[in-house]
Amino acid sequence: MSLARAGSCIFLGGFYCLASTAHFPQTSSPSTFENYCKIVPPYIPGSAAFHVLWTGVAELALGGWLATSFSPLAARSLFWLTILMTPANVYMFSHDVPLGNVRLSYGLTGTHMLRASAQILLLSWLFWLSKTPAHARQD
Repeated sequence: MSLARAGSCIFLGGFYCLASTAHFPQTSSPSTFENYCKIVPPYIPGSAAFHVLWTGVAELALGGWLATSFSPLAARSLFWLTILMTPANVYMFSHDVPLGNVRLSYGLTGTHMLRASAQILLLSWLFWLSKTPAHARQD
């Protein structure tokens, strides 16, 4: 395994583990948890709190798995988890849902565009990590 791949797994795994803490009212401020609940689209069945909590658990488990195993399957799982959470970002954008007291800005240099760009970068990075290197394949 290349140093870039191993470093990417550790960095992204740690990133997801750290990000997961915002999904739990015990590890973040209660207002952060409530803000996450507000961006869950109302058309998704079940309570918003349930979805915020289970995605936090998934981020923590999958991030830890990626950081410690460098597994392409862990990266693929995080890729699909990120895709599953995308409706919350789209809803936040389309309904101008504030993140706490802050409304994200629009336009090419706005914070919504930065969030979208970061999500595309994150998905691309996870997609790259989800591919088993050719030298490691057992054909």
